[in-house]
Amino acid sequence: MEVSFSGQRALSMRWVLTVKPLALPGLQPRPKARLCVRGNEERDKALIVSFSPTVSRSTVRLLLILLSPMGWEPRTVDVSTAFLQGMPIHRPAPVYVRPPVEAGVSPGFLWLFAKCAYGLVDAPRMWYERVFALMRQLGTVRSPADPCLFVLVQSGAVILVVALHVDDFLFGGTVAGVALFEQELRAAFSVGPVAVGSFVFTGLAVAFWAASGGQPARIRVDQQMYVGSLDDILI
Repeated sequence: MEVSFSGQRALSMRWVLTVKPLALPGLQPRPKARLCVRGNEERDKALIVSFSPTVSRSTVRLLLILLSPMGWEPRTVDVSTAFLQGMPIHRPAPVYVRPPVEAGVSPGFLWLFAKCAYGLVDAPRMWYERVFALMRQLGTVRSPADPCLFVLVQSGAVILVVALHVDDFLFGGTVAGVALFEQELRAAFSVGPVAVGSFVFTGLAVAFWAASGGQPARIRVDQQMYVGSLDDILI
């Protein structure tokens, strides 16, 4: 919300420009601009609860090991501007920022944040809490071994498995389980297209082959593309 300036302490903002590397062979890198808050300017950020889990590598391997013998294609989708879709800011003091010039805000006005933006120390946590609320609404069970692994069971059988890495979801399941998750996810958030079978998830190139000719379904995972994108460091 735009509010009049009356001496409030306000954080500044900056544009972060990056070029996202190609996700798969044949695709082109794309430029990306993100407006971020300079969270380092917060005086009491050490007192703000900011812990936010991300799925572990071992859990990702476990999920793919589960999908393969079931013949379930792995899928991934990411949420656009995820932190702006998290839970409302929950702090004792309000958060004010100085709007960027490009916003065209009149002099003498600030922005009062209702949601966390990129750069605030508690933004990842408020996003995770929003996802957790959705997963509970779906009826999934959160793994006691990894807080970013969720499993949906119906009639004694697993129909959906979901792993979360910040704003990227890795999932698979039965036709009904996948359809339910994708429907509820799109109803709750602004999400991109779902990649099925072959994609890159957190630097891991995943490829799926369905069962055929007496051969079971297979999933291959490697990081060759990620390794090839790294720049050499001269020593």
